[in-house]
Amino acid sequence: MDASQPNSEFQNDRASAELGALLDALIPTGLLYIRQDLNDLDEHQRKELLLDVYGPGDLNLRLDNLHFVLPLLHKARSIDEQQFLLRVFLPWVGMRRRLRVNRNRVLDEFAKMGSFTPGTPDEYAHLVNVYRSIVADLIDPYLTLLVACYQFVEGGFTNIVDANFGQGERNKDEYLTSRIKNDDPQVRLLSGYSPIVRNAVSHSGSHGVTYQIGKVLFRDIKRGSSPTVVAVEWTEDELLDNITRLYECILSIDAAVGIFGLDISDLLVNDWTLYSQALHYTTSPEEQAEMRSQTDAQLELIRISGKVGVEDKLKVLLYVLQINCRRRRMPLNGIKYSSERNLIRVEVPGTDLDENNDEQIRDRVADLSRYAILAESVFAQMADTYVIAESQEVGKEQVVVGFKRDLLHDCGEQRAGLLDLIHDATIRVNGKCLIISVDFEELAKQERESLGETFPRRDRAQERRDEGDQVESPKPKA
Repeated sequence: MDASQPNSEFQNDRASAELGALLDALIPTGLLYIRQDLNDLDEHQRKELLLDVYGPGDLNLRLDNLHFVLPLLHKARSIDEQQFLLRVFLPWVGMRRRLRVNRNRVLDEFAKMGSFTPGTPDEYAHLVNVYRSIVADLIDPYLTLLVACYQFVEGGFTNIVDANFGQGERNKDEYLTSRIKNDDPQVRLLSGYSPIVRNAVSHSGSHGVTYQIGKVLFRDIKRGSSPTVVAVEWTEDELLDNITRLYECILSIDAAVGIFGLDISDLLVNDWTLYSQALHYTTSPEEQAEMRSQTDAQLELIRISGKVGVEDKLKVLLYVLQINCRRRRMPLNGIKYSSERNLIRVEVPGTDLDENNDEQIRDRVADLSRYAILAESVFAQMADTYVIAESQEVGKEQVVVGFKRDLLHDCGEQRAGLLDLIHDATIRVNGKCLIISVDFEELAKQERESLGETFPRRDRAQERRDEGDQVESPKPKA
């Protein structure tokens, strides 16, 4: 036997040792920056984390990618922790939630790969379509997170919408490549991306993609009277490898985001602004409703109890309201209850206000609306009307705003929004009645044309139709 050639047993041992070292290097606790351990994770969280880190893909490349993406996230966080989380990380996580259906569809396409005869045009066409789906539906918004991080570090970040739409996908690739090269000259994170192939598969037409024996020819065609062509040729193995690398970019960013999210979890829990935004961006309306229902069920036991008098109920529920206001840093003086008017009045400290400044009044009414939503979530059916009143001096009211309980409840259930409350509120400023009206048709038009986030809104058109049906319905005959 030639001793210079390692035997198969030695090769197997070496491969096992390398795999073991790789798996050890991917242990999530070794990738933490803030937390010491992850011992407090529940079973679902552990399962999700392990799937992110050890799920199918190129684990060697994933490790390399994690050691690039995680430091970038933490570097951006170190610039201004709260602003980075509020303006970059959490909004991007919300953006990713909307991509879930696209991600699942790409996974379904991966699963179909084995159903084609190897080496046939049908198989190549399917592989090309997988590549097209990744670049068309996923890679651009995923690169947005990295672009936003670099912009935040360099001081050029404005908002996540600008980071997402300020550059095209190819420009993002060029922007990121120029920066990643400083830390990774091979730019392994983006190694599966080819702008030539991307353009060829996006505008394949009659000549963009040609299936040949054992390979695929991609042509990026610049259209015009004298078309110009830039071509790339990939073998079947190269196509498979680049698809894997491209999708591994997605998987690696997901894994990094999962680890980073667990690493900063204590920061989120201890800051109400961060925590509320984390809930907003990471959970669905259905999940939020389920969380609210659990809390509401406990409060309902107090509200409907026949063994506790009204005064005692109010004391207990006021304590709950105080805790919630304190957590949100919303100053609260107290409440008053009128059983005759079925009204709860929440009293809050006054603020400096120019009663001739419409913008200041609008903003203050919006602030007081949040008190009303919170109060209704605590006292619920104990009142039909909720009044939020602020006073500048003892006995002198400044801004007083009244809301109907049903609309407040709809806001809590995300069937209506803050603008609905402002539009329907009764408002007094220094004793003078004011009306703030919202043009909901114009608002809907602006939202359709805007790339920013939209918020719940009451369907007023449907309400008008329902009211019309009630008016016009014929009276039953005697």
